Amino acid sequence: MLVIPVAAQACPSCVEALKGSGVGRGFNASILFLLGMPFALVGSIGGGLVFYVRRHSLSRQKQPMCGAAGSTI
Repeated sequence: MLVIPVAAQACPSCVEALKGSGVGRGFNASILFLLGMPFALVGSIGGGLVFYVRRHSLSRQKQPMCGAAGSTI
């Protein structure tokens, strides 16, 4: 199938991409967008969780501990 160039022209999208038309470039760009979307979603969720955990741990360190030595309650 790779040796026969006529087989690649069986798909209309492949023909447009080979010609270098706007439709072919748009088709290729949409494929790249779809390939990158799972990485963007996982990265943003992971980054949000890291930000939340760091902010939560910093706020816990700044709070005074209850019942600490020398407290006058």
